[in-house]
Amino acid sequence: MGLDGNYRIGIGYPIINRETGQYMGVVGSVIPTESFFAHYGNIHDINSRFLVVFDRNGIMLANGASKTLVGKSFFADYTQKFINYNFKLNNLTHSLLAGNSGYAVYNYGRGERITTQYPIFVNGKPIYYVQFVQPTTQIYSKVNDILFSQRIETFSLLAGATVAIVILIIFLSKWSSLLNREVQRRTMELELSNEEIRDHLTLVEKELERLYFDTK
Repeated sequence: MGLDGNYRIGIGYPIINRETGQYMGVVGSVIPTESFFAHYGNIHDINSRFLVVFDRNGIMLANGASKTLVGKSFFADYTQKFINYNFKLNNLTHSLLAGNSGYAVYNYGRGERITTQYPIFVNGKPIYYVQFVQPTTQIYSKVNDILFSQRIETFSLLAGATVAIVILIIFLSKWSSLLNREVQRRTMELELSNEEIRDHLTLVEKELERLYFDTK
């Protein structure tokens, strides 16, 4: 913490003479934590997805739930009252500060939220710890939008399939009707042809009979 009461991240890099290997000094930079972590996510609006960042002692360096929590220990009474001593969130944060990633869904009186968390490693050691907190209503809203789109798409496919089936049924019905009429026409032609053949055979038989009797 600086003299003005604001938390800062200090970054230092040694200057080494490449030829002699002699230590020449150090280059350092001090960045306000709020400005630094604001580049990576929301740290001001509790009603949207926001970041919570801890140091290794559980001191909050950024917290989108409330600026008054910055600089407070997560396990201090002030913070615990803010989260209503929420059991799930406490367990999740204990696990985070032990170097574990994870997630949990909970509600400490300000709407249901889902928190995912990851330790940040520097030189193989966890130095900072980050939680991403998001209202589940935003997730459900996106899921509902996707489901609605899928329903519209499914309805469109079903409607298209139904129209295609109706058209096919109408086509088959007309084709069947035409086929029946053609069969009936051909059947009548065949019956007439058979009748003509029978008549012709009758005439032939009579002519043969006449010729037979004429030769006697």
